[in-house]
Amino acid sequence: MSLGDELGISDSGEGEAYAAMDWLLKRQQVIEQQLGGKHLTDGCLVLCDVSVSYDTGRHCNLARFGHRKDRKLGVPEIVYGLIGDYRGCPVAIQVFEGNTSEPKVFSEQMAQVKERFGLKRLIIAGDRGLITCRNPLLAKERARKRIELPDATEMLLQEVVDATKRQKRACKQLPDVAKISVEPVPQYH
Repeated sequence: MSLGDELGISDSGEGEAYAAMDWLLKRQQVIEQQLGGKHLTDGCLVLCDVSVSYDTGRHCNLARFGHRKDRKLGVPEIVYGLIGDYRGCPVAIQVFEGNTSEPKVFSEQMAQVKERFGLKRLIIAGDRGLITCRNPLLAKERARKRIELPDATEMLLQEVVDATKRQKRACKQLPDVAKISVEPVPQYH
């Protein structure tokens, strides 16, 4: 049974559906505030999820080429962030540009939960792609490597260049850094 059948509105037309969505959009903040007040309390379990829909229209200002998990290319999409209570009852939804990453959606959703619903302590459930924490030590190490590794590689390669240009005792055996692997690289590891 469809939702239209369940609600007794299966004979409604497209215009009526758009009018109903416009009506809901105007009242979204009030509806979500009431749902949050009823279903969310300080220290409660909050379920978070992100969903993505393809956009085949031409006028959606949120449609972007994004990070689709099923790797379908060439189709713009829209991202939805959903907040629910411990039973999965939807409390709030927010629509994002299609190229918004899951961790960014999660951060904005959690800020919304704290601000709009006045919650200070939460237990959050979501998949690992959604809930990602920034590790400042790892970020610092990665930044260091981005600077130091190209410099070190350039120094080693310069030794190879110099060895091939010298007049006496020209390089006959290349150091490891100059050897090229012909082994196929696995696509997934």
